Amino acid sequence: MLVSSVYILWSLASINKLEVMSKTTYSLSIFKNSEFKADVDFNETEYLKYSDYILKLMVLKNDENLFKIVELNYIDLMSKIEAITKKMSDGNLYSPEQEHLHLEINRLILNLLSSIRTYLDHTETRLKREYGVDSEEFKIFKTETSSAYDNNFSYRFLYKLRNYSQHCGLPAGSLTTSSSNEKDGTKHVLILSLVRDNLLQQFDWGNPITGELQNQEEKFDILSLINTKYNLLKKINLEIKHLAYKHHKQAGFELLHLLINMKDKEGSPCILKMESIGGKHNLTVKWFPFDSIKKITGVNLDKASQ
Repeated sequence: MLVSSVYILWSLASINKLEVMSKTTYSLSIFKNSEFKADVDFNETEYLKYSDYILKLMVLKNDENLFKIVELNYIDLMSKIEAITKKMSDGNLYSPEQEHLHLEINRLILNLLSSIRTYLDHTETRLKREYGVDSEEFKIFKTETSSAYDNNFSYRFLYKLRNYSQHCGLPAGSLTTSSSNEKDGTKHVLILSLVRDNLLQQFDWGNPITGELQNQEEKFDILSLINTKYNLLKKINLEIKHLAYKHHKQAGFELLHLLINMKDKEGSPCILKMESIGGKHNLTVKWFPFDSIKKITGVNLDKASQ
């Protein structure tokens, strides 16, 4: 019995000793030369508040990245076409490359159409979940996308073309080149055409697209349709982003205030939690989402982020 009592007393003493040795600190810190240096101390409530702000702005950034993927796929497609056209102008487009062009262009178009569909589906679901079906954000998104669909052949046709490509094959049916003599030399143009009759025979487009396809030329250009739809989506996405920023003004400006206090410090600012337990240190680092803060507040953060 005596041994058991001594053991219990020793265990309690050990726990009390660890509790004395345990310490958690919170701070606005600078990371430089592989070291963290605390600049402003926080209490736990302040740390949790700023951490929550950072997390929400990171989620906001992830949502924005869905349209960024659309944008990058669009840029890839247009850059490829520009590069091919330049090679044609320079006389450097060889037969092996020409044979590969149809596959490459179709790959880029499929990437773009798929990313557009992902963006639209995810954004609708996110707005309903985050703000509700009666929210201004959701209503504007549905109104704008419905209007774009109803009033633009390019928008509704490319929406269905993505389904066509999944079930029936590659979307760009014909790839040709055109040359014309201009004052400053020969001008080359790459033409991506869809073959009307092939589209109608292989897929049920529904109304009104079936009738609209029947009224198209035998071969009609897809690039102009892609340009129109991309610009429509870009406008819709911009409206949604501005509405989202309104919900995060407090987070953006409070984090901005912290960064302004650090603008003369060299290094990377962060929110730091350090737990010291039994001589061991655990660090939790929260980095500032500079891009989101800049977009919400309109303040250039280049200096603060150096």
